[in-house]
Amino acid sequence: MQLADAGLKLLREVRSTEDLPLLEKAIATLRNALDLAPDDHPSKPGCLSNLGMALGWRFEHLEEPEDLDRAVEATRLAIDLSDESDPELPLFLNNLANWLSYRSHHLNGSTDLHHAIDAARRAVELTPDDDPSKPNFLSNLRNCLGLRFERLGDLKDLEDTILVAHRALDLTPDGHPERPARLSYLGDHYASRFKHLGDLRDLDRAIDSVRRAVGLTPSGHPKEAEILGVLAGRLSSRFDHLRELEDIECAIVTIRRLINLTPDDHPSKPARLNTAGNYFYSRFTHFNEIEDLERAVEATSRALDLTPDSHYEKPVYLSNLGIWFSARYERLGELQDLERAIETSLRAVELAPDTLPHKPSCLLSLGNHLALRFKRLDNLDDLERSIEAIHHAINLTPDGHPRAYLHFDNLGDRFALRFERLGELKDLESAIQAGSRAVDSLPNDHPSKAACLFNTASYLAARYRRLGELENLERAIEVNRRAVDLTPDGHINQPKYLNDLGNHFATRFERLGQPEDLERSIEANHRAVELTPDGHPLLPTYLSNLGAGMASRFKRLGELGDLERAIEVSVRSVDFTPDGHPEKPTRLNTSAYVFSLRFQRFGEIKDLEHAIEVSRRAIDLTPDGHPEKPMYFSNLSTYLGTRFERSGELQDIEQAIEAAHSAADRTPDGHASKAVCLNSLGNHFTLRFNRLGALEDFQHALESYNLAADQESGSPFIRLAATRVSTSLYWIGLQKGFAAQGELVSAYDRAMSLLPQVAWFGTSVSRRYEQLVDFGEMVNGAASAVIAAGDLQRAVEWLDQGRGVVWGQMLQLRNPVDDLHRYHPELANQLCSAAQALEDSGNSTGFSSSHFLNPSAPRPSRNMTLQDESSARIELARRYQELLAAVRAIEGYEDFLKPKRFLELRAASTDGPVVLVNVHEERCDALIVLSSSGLPIHVPLPALSYQRAERMRSLLHDSLRGGHARQRTPEPRGLPSDAPFRSRIFDVLGFLWSAVVSPILQVIESLNDVIENNLPHVTWCATGPLSFLPIHAAGLYDSRESRDRAFNRIISTYAPTLSSLLRRRADKPGDVQTSSGTRKILVVSQPQTPGHGALPGTVLEVTKVKKHFSKDAIVHLNHSQATVDSVLHEMRENPFPFMHLACHGLQDADDPRKSAFILYDGRLQLSQIMSHSTEHADLAFLSACETATGDKKLPEEAVHLTAGMLATGYKAVIGTMWSISDQDAPVIADEVYCRLRLDQEREGKIRTAYALHEAVRVLRETVGEADFARWVPFVHFGS
Repeated sequence: MQLADAGLKLLREVRSTEDLPLLEKAIATLRNALDLAPDDHPSKPGCLSNLGMALGWRFEHLEEPEDLDRAVEATRLAIDLSDESDPELPLFLNNLANWLSYRSHHLNGSTDLHHAIDAARRAVELTPDDDPSKPNFLSNLRNCLGLRFERLGDLKDLEDTILVAHRALDLTPDGHPERPARLSYLGDHYASRFKHLGDLRDLDRAIDSVRRAVGLTPSGHPKEAEILGVLAGRLSSRFDHLRELEDIECAIVTIRRLINLTPDDHPSKPARLNTAGNYFYSRFTHFNEIEDLERAVEATSRALDLTPDSHYEKPVYLSNLGIWFSARYERLGELQDLERAIETSLRAVELAPDTLPHKPSCLLSLGNHLALRFKRLDNLDDLERSIEAIHHAINLTPDGHPRAYLHFDNLGDRFALRFERLGELKDLESAIQAGSRAVDSLPNDHPSKAACLFNTASYLAARYRRLGELENLERAIEVNRRAVDLTPDGHINQPKYLNDLGNHFATRFERLGQPEDLERSIEANHRAVELTPDGHPLLPTYLSNLGAGMASRFKRLGELGDLERAIEVSVRSVDFTPDGHPEKPTRLNTSAYVFSLRFQRFGEIKDLEHAIEVSRRAIDLTPDGHPEKPMYFSNLSTYLGTRFERSGELQDIEQAIEAAHSAADRTPDGHASKAVCLNSLGNHFTLRFNRLGALEDFQHALESYNLAADQESGSPFIRLAATRVSTSLYWIGLQKGFAAQGELVSAYDRAMSLLPQVAWFGTSVSRRYEQLVDFGEMVNGAASAVIAAGDLQRAVEWLDQGRGVVWGQMLQLRNPVDDLHRYHPELANQLCSAAQALEDSGNSTGFSSSHFLNPSAPRPSRNMTLQDESSARIELARRYQELLAAVRAIEGYEDFLKPKRFLELRAASTDGPVVLVNVHEERCDALIVLSSSGLPIHVPLPALSYQRAERMRSLLHDSLRGGHARQRTPEPRGLPSDAPFRSRIFDVLGFLWSAVVSPILQVIESLNDVIENNLPHVTWCATGPLSFLPIHAAGLYDSRESRDRAFNRIISTYAPTLSSLLRRRADKPGDVQTSSGTRKILVVSQPQTPGHGALPGTVLEVTKVKKHFSKDAIVHLNHSQATVDSVLHEMRENPFPFMHLACHGLQDADDPRKSAFILYDGRLQLSQIMSHSTEHADLAFLSACETATGDKKLPEEAVHLTAGMLATGYKAVIGTMWSISDQDAPVIADEVYCRLRLDQEREGKIRTAYALHEAVRVLRETVGEADFARWVPFVHFGS
């Protein structure tokens, strides 16, 4: 085998010389030797292995795949010819592992890699630990396992790689030349595990390993530079995660050492300089030291100087330099830096071919710089070029690329910018789409996922502000919440995400009024403040938002601690903001607002003085043309007007008018806030008119109010507020000869058209009632005005339209809007959203309905001018009207949401006269509506006044409270028996007779055509304080004349409105009967409700009810059987014409749908009853507490259980004006059902009003006419 030895000798020479011709000679020599050697020759396996090595080396030089295949083949044959005990077998196996891993890498196949690992493992297993080759074999196995992990991602391979690397290192003695390299490799695998699992301990281990490698590497060693570069990179990575100064300092020291070791003509010098620039920039972004940015610019500039244009890395260096210039621009504001950033980025893009992997990043950087210049110079071309650059980057980036999300995230930002600039909704849609793609492309554990979610949430919130569609706000909250959840504690962006989440919750609170949203808002903003260190540039913003939330909660709950906290954080926000900061005026304005709240609470003039001073500073710091400057003037005018009311100093009202003028003049027509400014101006002219009485101020006030009311794009609430004050002025003007009746009627006409918009069904019920507290009395004023003008039909229409608004809406919406949602859902959703957007956009610049800033309201982009906002608002108003017109164009919806005309309303009086009694401070009148009369009949009521009616209401309320008639009890509790007390009660009833009932009955009885018998059926629609008084019991009870009592002349019924009677009469009569022809009844009784007083009388009451129905007609749920679910089940499965409730009741004035009957396991709310069909419901008998009491703040709204049951669909309801005796309920129930049964048997119909009238007569005769508290409370509502 001399030829084999000769071939081995040649291979050794090749290793030292890398002489390719000599390698060819060695291969030929080894082949000749193999040709001559038999298979059983002991040297043949070694010769085959050497040939495989030679072929493998040639492959490394020439990359001919055949060489690699033959190397594998030769080495495998060597292994096959070797005995297991052959000492050379581990070497052959190790070599085979090398060639197989090479082939796997070049052919991208996994099979060779699996075989390579198997071979390497056998080599390791066959080699004892004391063999000097074992560390090499372990290193080769480590390499193969690492390659398979990179290929397949199986973490077990990574774990095995680390274990094998540790074994190799343990077997490598100190001083061994390979120990530094093996330490470095071990660090590489720890770094890989950190990348995949995120355990910072692995990064620490990676840094420790490479640091030890650096320490063992002698100066000048060929691997010294490589290991230093690895150490610098690892330190930089740990700095990115932990932000510890020591790491970035060490990284910079290390990279500088590496640069000093690298001569200028070394090919790696530019790359190392560029890396140094990256590290300096990284330190700058954390510590904001401008010197680091300068060093970054210097290092990257040197890298560029050493790099020819043809080098593939030059575009990367240019792009980085552009980023450094851009950062310096953002720090110093020098436009030339931004220009240089764009210039260098353009060069990067021009030099980079589309095939260069870094080109998309270069395009992205260029797009970012152009966007910055757009924000600075407002040149739309820069924004268009930015979008174009990012689109180009996306087109060059393959699907699934790990950095593709960056391009979509930035594209979303650009579209959002263009939306703010141009207001085109399609750009906002594109922003949301791009942001969503960025989010969807990232796994939850990606460090940038939260940032992409946060940006997408901001786009959704912008779409909500534009369209008012609640779905967008809900999605913004959900997406922002995910961003918060994915952000670890201590992350730099955590406070920012929390702050915006708090703002979204605050916006939803403004929309829906749900207290939990306000609490969530405060909690999120509070955490944002807590997590932000003093000195952070965003801390003042977070403080300001927290202060706004605390102020909102103070206004809601009145807790002084919230107010003090709001003042504290708003003052800190102002103190932390320098005067030149663009947010300073806004924060001053917020501070003024919270100080004004404290003045309102305590009346300390110093707080109001501070609010005025701070508001003036906000104005002084705000340039003319700024979109928020009018708001600051308006708020200042409010504070000055308040001080005038406090001090009477004319100078204050003069300055208030001047500031209000400035606000109005600076706000263009059509802007959402124009109505606010004009209304405020009118208020100040009114204040001065009240003080000085000048006709000029009177005229200016009316002019301002009328202009405010005419702002179609303004908030309906503000427009109606302006109209209300203008009507008050017109009444004064009529008395003084300043105004005409026609002007007053026109103002009320406008008010009536605005009232449904203010109490719009898109808002919460409680919010609608809050607004109606302020405006309900306008309906009575409107009726008075048109009655005085002789337009009686319109008076009836307006009283019907303006009373019982919310119940009417519930019934109205229960049919047409439910139908619209059912058959035209998209149109229904658009209509509701447009209406809400129209109202919400009134706060877009921070004006609130009380003329104060609402600091938690979303604020417009600073790039959006007042005219832009006006255009958007006008578009919303137009959109709403178009949608409403579209609904009314559908067959069957022609009168959708339109008030009824008199000719329709007149049909409500088919069962007898309907009397509307209008009570207003200027005059009181009755209008009698008859089905047989073409016009309403007017009855002036000169003896009735609003003040007298209110005194009587208060007297009755106090008398009942003093007589304990506010709680249903087992024992009868009448009124006290002393004569003065009884005299007061009789005064109430006497007043009702003389001032109201008697003059009306005289007219009714004079109309022979409406009198069919001695007791006509009269339905009362009372207004104002009169709606709380028992008109049906009016009479002169000290008179012996029976005709001096209402119950002897008429049968009385009450109704909230004529429309409610029309709805009842339009329904089919209940015809659900048993086989015997008896109508069915559901009886619910609670003789002993847990947690409430006992009602033992309900046992007898139910017995009395049952005797009038056949057994199969009764479903009785008593005590524990009467649960909420069981009652609802019966209503759902068995529609009952009659329902009798003998239990406690609970009235909710804020949201009457939550008014409830107290059952065994909880509350049966009206909203639950409304969810079931009441098509066949004739009568609901409410034998419960105060079911028809009402709320004195809302006399026009019939906020009680009886009206609520009418709204659920019952045609008639028997209720009580106050609580009843447990002994009286059985008497009334027995008599009512007895007469209903007789009516059914004799005439085939039922008359519930007549039945109750007779039942009360029986009770009155039993207890005595003077026992007023026991027989009067029973009342009939409906038809």
